[in-house]
Amino acid sequence: MRLFSPPPPPPASRKQQQQRCMLSLERLERFSNPSEVFRVRPTGAATTTTTTTASPQNKSDNFFGAPPSSGSTGAAFSKVLVLPGNPGGSSFYTHFAEELARELGTEVAALSFHGHETTSSAAKGKVSQPLCLDGQVEHASAFLEKLISEAEAEATSSDPPSVAVVGHSIGGTVAALAVKEVEEKRKKSHSSSSSSSIHVCAMMPYVAFDETSSQQRLLRVLASNRIARGAACSAARGLGRLLPRRALASLVAVATLGSPLAPRARETVADFVAADGLKHALYLASTEFDALAVGGGAGDEKKRKFRVGDASSIWEPLAALGSRASVFAAAEGDHWCPRHHLDRLKEQAPLARLVLDQEQRHDFVVCDERSSRAARDVARLLRESASLHAAATED
Repeated sequence: MRLFSPPPPPPASRKQQQQRCMLSLERLERFSNPSEVFRVRPTGAATTTTTTTASPQNKSDNFFGAPPSSGSTGAAFSKVLVLPGNPGGSSFYTHFAEELARELGTEVAALSFHGHETTSSAAKGKVSQPLCLDGQVEHASAFLEKLISEAEAEATSSDPPSVAVVGHSIGGTVAALAVKEVEEKRKKSHSSSSSSSIHVCAMMPYVAFDETSSQQRLLRVLASNRIARGAACSAARGLGRLLPRRALASLVAVATLGSPLAPRARETVADFVAADGLKHALYLASTEFDALAVGGGAGDEKKRKFRVGDASSIWEPLAALGSRASVFAAAEGDHWCPRHHLDRLKEQAPLARLVLDQEQRHDFVVCDERSSRAARDVARLLRESASLHAAATED
């Protein structure tokens, strides 16, 4: 078996890329692959669902504050959706989703970005074309609509259901944009479910390309260069085909020796390589960097539905959600969600609640202990944000 695949076909034109990116929902055959989404139902002791009222005057007191108090309670959520960061596979979030379901006492659905499935069954399925950032927003909004409809059908009271969307890294931006798209669509259609309350918790969100980060500059060069991207994908694809899955997982374990990578995370990385996930991850990354570059990009790229205009608009998607938005971030060393971006949050999105964890890391999902800790803090943050929103709505 050859290690490297044949040279890739000539690159598509800009117009072809845009057409491919904005494929209709019908042509994408959303959610037909069962490995694209998994659901977790709560086990063990569930948290309380009693609604309490919090003072809206205190909403800015916890900016850059400690994690939410363990005794806080808030509104119950009928459904919770978890959106991943890039590389975009929901399997990385299995432990986090399980813990979040237990903490909130409700069902949690974790959705892979389209084409980014990391389970071994995905490698045997249909090879899908990579989607850009706009395409993944459509993908997430379509599933969110489905989830809200389920919540409404299962509702046992006349009160509209509350749904939470938790997005990590670029998934935080996708979450905010997907909620905006869903709410605009429901408003135009005068849907009776338009009163449903949708909350977003962005975990260490990637909201703008950071020119000061050498890691981001290097990744942008790699992801944007078709030759470099093709070579990296060919090498990963060849490795995935050459080695059995168990051997590939062992290789990942050796390469990450000394890191907190959990055994399940190592297997997920091996599946990601075997499923040719790098092709999708790098293509999405290239469109992320273009869309989130402050004032950057050229020509046709400006026709995309979402772009960062300038530094005063990097938090615009979350700011539009008002008190229904919250941000959970690592304190230091996170170049994807740096402190100078967080400093602008209070000015641009004053109603959003921000909490920093001094000991958390951006790659928390590879460590079960950090995933459990993040799930506890996000669950408490969501309940408190729901309470603040309920109080502000009553006023």
